[in-house]
Amino acid sequence: PDTLAKLDACEKEKKKMDAEAYLNPEIAAQKKDEGNTFFKADKFPEAVAAYTESIKRNPAEHTVYSNRAAAYIKLGAYNEALEDCEKCLSIKPDFVRAHARKGHAYFWTKQYHKALQAYDEGLKYDAANQECLEGRGKTRAKISEMASGQSEDGEEAARRAMADPEIAAIMGDSYMQLVLGEMQKDPTRIQDYLRDPGIAEKLNKLIAAGIIRFGGQEPQQQQPGRRGGR
Repeated sequence: PDTLAKLDACEKEKKKMDAEAYLNPEIAAQKKDEGNTFFKADKFPEAVAAYTESIKRNPAEHTVYSNRAAAYIKLGAYNEALEDCEKCLSIKPDFVRAHARKGHAYFWTKQYHKALQAYDEGLKYDAANQECLEGRGKTRAKISEMASGQSEDGEEAARRAMADPEIAAIMGDSYMQLVLGEMQKDPTRIQDYLRDPGIAEKLNKLIAAGIIRFGGQEPQQQQPGRRGGR
């Protein structure tokens, strides 16, 4: 066992040394430029490959993760895009473009409540950022469509939202269940509840997530694993 442990430690050390020896900021910059050229030419797989090589050469450069996220979004690889946005923001939390791209990835996966949060977070750093402003506007329009029952996205958005721990926690809160029940009995009660900032915040999150919709005279509550009315 001791011999195997030492061998494993040696292999890990070698991998670390090999990775460090591979670092080269100059080549990283060249590969980033190559990736940008591929991206502009709509060659997104090639762009991803170039950005990946750039990251291997200089993993501390935050902008390349954001650029690769943009290429992943073009390819429909939204989970990978989100991972790159998170990595970028872990290095530089105020990089607004990464917040915008994070919002885009959530938008295209119909996670509108998370998209709205991402755009709003970016606007905290740059209130005039057009990409975040436009993204937020499109997201709010989608949320309004879902809330009024005019969008087919409501069902899928609600299903995805139930996998979000924050939404699940709101839905599991006994008082919020009481609030939702009262709203279904008497839709006018929503005006009373919206006067409470804490409840209003939770209700708005449920609306943005597609959980609450107003397709008829009464609020419709999407139930986990069931097809709700609109």
